[in-house]
Amino acid sequence: MVLYRLPKVFRSFYLLSLFFLLVWVSFLDENNVFNYISINQKIEYLQNQKKYYQEKIKNIKEEEYIILENIESIERYARENFLMKKKNEDMYVIVCE
Repeated sequence: MVLYRLPKVFRSFYLLSLFFLLVWVSFLDENNVFNYISINQKIEYLQNQKKYYQEKIKNIKEEEYIILENIESIERYARENFLMKKKNEDMYVIVCE
């Protein structure tokens, strides 16, 4: 038998059980090391996205406050972004390439 050729230290039931448990938890279980690493990477990616979008929301709120401060800025924003114009005006859009 193979166990008799191994040194006595490796024939211990507890050591074999511990080895089997470590192999099981590390590679065979649903929550293995590889899944743990991939989940941590996803968490880090999502946290970075969260920071990005929070910063974007902050910038948009600041822009909204500036725009809604007075009627001239509302009119200017509408003209620039939505191409709105008055009835007696002609509008020309210049696109830089």
